[in-house]
Formats: sequence, structure tokens, C-alpha cells
Amino acid sequence: QASLIPNSNLVFISLNGEKPFLYSAETGAPVVELKTYDRYSDFAAFSPDAKRLVTKNGEVFDTESGALLISLKATGGISTVRFHPTKNVIVTGGLDKVVRTWHAESGALLQEFKGLEDYPKQLDFSPDGNRLIVSTIYEGKGMVWDLDKGERLVKSIASAEFSVNGKVQLVPSTWHTALHDAVSGTLLHVEAFRGHHLKSHPTKPYFLAQKNGEDAFLAVASHGRRIATLPGMTAVRGAVFHPVEEKVAAYTSEGQSVA
Repeated sequence: QASLIPNSNLVFISLNGEKPFLYSAETGAPVVELKTYDRYSDFAAFSPDAKRLVTKNGEVFDTESGALLISLKATGGISTVRFHPTKNVIVTGGLDKVVRTWHAESGALLQEFKGLEDYPKQLDFSPDGNRLIVSTIYEGKGMVWDLDKGERLVKSIASAEFSVNGKVQLVPSTWHTALHDAVSGTLLHVEAFRGHHLKSHPTKPYFLAQKNGEDAFLAVASHGRRIATLPGMTAVRGAVFHPVEEKVAAYTSEGQSVA
């Protein structure tokens, strides 16, 4: 497993059965060994300032020295983990189907969010950091929570992304995509997209989607209106938007790619 540290020249790489290192993204040489680490982890998340990383084992390391800073006392193990984008908080999804928030320096448990019917596989935040999307391993079991109020906003989703303004939430499933107001939870629009192929633009309020058997297309997040198509891209497996230029790179199950 490899994870690029934001705004740095380092990448986290963990090989099964071996201690993970932070490597140079340019030379590939090992730079920082994660000290006292003796357990394999297939995922790491980084703090917004890139000075700390947390693994799925709940261990938080200093990215400059490799020193172990704290260990989160997560009951039953962790399936996914993220740093909060605006607060000194770590969020974990547990194998006991409970989402927890922790103080990122002391490791103190802050909140618990219960009610999931399946194991969390991914955590995503709204741009302001106030709302959390929890996607689960099996489709249709995820939820959206208001972190400040501790309230559940939307339930029974497959996975989701917030639009760039944080007001519209895309909730894809195998058969359809529902556009919700992320504050009230009000359903805005539904269309039979191939929702698991969705990708939101990082800075503008539109997203990439696809209907069964049709070319992939770009649509406006607030109402689903199409604004462009990708000719010939009928089985898109994934896509990445360029952070600055008006480009999108997509690939299909047949090995096609387009930019």
C-alpha cells in the first residue's frame, strides 16, 4: 500500500510483513523509518500539515523523525481512519461498526457515532469539516453525520461525495444517484446513473457520472443537468480531475483512457 504525503516529497509504503518507511517520491530511497512500529498496516492518513500520519492500527507518527507519538485505544480494531481537515482530531471507523473521534495529540476519546449496520470502509468530510460521510463495505449501509451536533443526517447510502460548496451531497449506488441537500437531507434529484463510477470535481460544482450503456458525462451537482460527454467511454472504472486545468482523466474496463 502506498500513500502520498500532501505538500511534501514523501510517500508512505507498507509491504506485507515488513516495517513501513517514508520514501522519497523522487528517488524511491527510504528516508524515515517509523520507529517502534511492529505491525503491518495497509493504510495511512496524514494530517493537513503533513507533520503526522496515522495508520489503521491507530498509531500516530511524526513524519520527520518517525517517532511514535500516541496509540489510539480503539476497541475491536480499525477499518479506516482520517485526520479531520480543520480540527486537531482523528476519526476512525471501527470493526465494531462504531465511528469514533479522538484528540489527535492526547489520544483521548471524544465522541462515538453508532447505528451502522456494516463495517466502515471510507470516511469523507464536507469542505467545512462539519459533516462526515461514512461509506461501508456493503452497498446501502452508509450514513452521513453532523459532527458538531452528533446527529445523523442521511442513512442507507452506498457511498457519497460532497460538492465543492458543501451544500449538495452525491449519494451513488449501483442503480441510481440521489442528490441531497447536505444540510437538510432533502432529496433534490434522482437519476439512474452508474453511481459507483462517480467522481466530483475538486473545485467546481459538477461531477462525472455514467448511465448503463451510455457515454460517461459531466453533470451539475445541484440538479444533475448534463454539460459535457466523454465520447466512447461507456464502461468507466475510475477518473481523476486535474486540480487546476479543465481536464479529466478516465479509464475503462476495456483499458481505454482519455484526458
